[in-house]
Amino acid sequence: MEEKEIEKNEEIVVENKSNTGLKVIIVILVLALLGATGYICYDKGIIKLPVKEKEVEKKEESDTKLDKELSQGEIDDIKDFAKEISNNFALYYPLEDLSKIDNQKLLLWSLNRIGFNDSIKASEIEKEVESYFGNSIKIKHEDIECPTSDEEPLYLYEDGEYVPNEKHMGHGGFSNPGAALFYVSGEKDGNLITANFKILYSNTCGDTCFLSSYYKSYEDSVKGINPVLEGDEDSEDGPGVNLTEDLYKTVEVRIPITTFKVEKTDNGYVLKSVIIHD
Repeated sequence: MEEKEIEKNEEIVVENKSNTGLKVIIVILVLALLGATGYICYDKGIIKLPVKEKEVEKKEESDTKLDKELSQGEIDDIKDFAKEISNNFALYYPLEDLSKIDNQKLLLWSLNRIGFNDSIKASEIEKEVESYFGNSIKIKHEDIECPTSDEEPLYLYEDGEYVPNEKHMGHGGFSNPGAALFYVSGEKDGNLITANFKILYSNTCGDTCFLSSYYKSYEDSVKGINPVLEGDEDSEDGPGVNLTEDLYKTVEVRIPITTFKVEKTDNGYVLKSVIIHD
């Protein structure tokens, strides 16, 4: 009797061990299956690491935004560059095809920048034009005409050099409407930069008059029509306009945005285009 009970107990123990072993195997298989499924889902992008991945994405977005932002130094440099272009070539705005700039205008501008020397090499003129316009413009070398007189050229072109024309009679200077630029926004994509400005053009003024009015376009300034700011003719200090940031803000909404697209080079910037958004 006792032997039968012992055998029965042994069978129960063996059966329990078998059940326990089977359960362990099942648990291991289930865990392995879950692990494999999880890895496949993660590898395929179905499951993402929520916190870490969002942090990485935010950092990447922040880095990209910083890469596109213009520094204050870049803004100042591009503003000076755009001011020089606007002071001398706004006549041709919008300017998407740089070749439409008149050759005489380029020669006279280069002469003003270099200085009215006894002689100027053709290569100096070419270098000046290239510094602002890159290879987009090929200068044609010829006599430089006087902008205020058709009688005699200012400079004669001879054997690769520009020399003053002795027959040209001296006279007063000449000027263009001055451009006052106010930065709006900008971004960069590698070496290509887009900068948006609002520009006010002053009345054409020499050495003996006041900057008495500002206009929203070069054309209006030349014609003297539709001023957006005017000085007080009865002012004790004269009719001049002291153009401050606060004064500009009063007419800001009336000024169109002018977009300059430039390329950064080792020596500065070269112009790609100028677009006006009316």
